Amino acid sequence: MSGSGGADDFATQLAPARTFVFEQEAAELRARGLGQHLTPRDLLVIGATGPIDNEYRFADECARHKVLDLIGDLYLVGRPICGRLVAHRSGHTLNHALARRLLEQELTGHRGGC
Repeated sequence: MSGSGGADDFATQLAPARTFVFEQEAAELRARGLGQHLTPRDLLVIGATGPIDNEYRFADECARHKVLDLIGDLYLVGRPICGRLVAHRSGHTLNHALARRLLEQELTGHRGGC
C-alpha cells in the first residue's frame, strides 16, 4: 500500500477493505443464526483456495482490514495519538488492550513526548 496517508488514501486504500472470516467460522456463525443478511459483497469468506464466490479487492485486503480495525479501535481513545504503531497478527483484543493502556497513561499523567 502506498500513499501520502491523507483522507483520500483512507477512502480509497483502507475503507474498501472488508471484514473477513474463514469458511468454518462463517458456517458456525450462520448455524447460530448470525450474519444471515450478509452477502459476498459485504464480507469475505475465505476457503482453502481463497475467497468463496468473491474476489479480493486488494491482494492484501485482509491486512488492510486489520489496519482499519486498529484505527477504529484506537479512535475509541477519544484523542489524537502521536506515535508509530507496529502490529503483528493483532486483532480487536490486542487493539483494545493498547487503547486501555493509552487511557491509563492519560489518566495518570504519564504521556509521551509528542
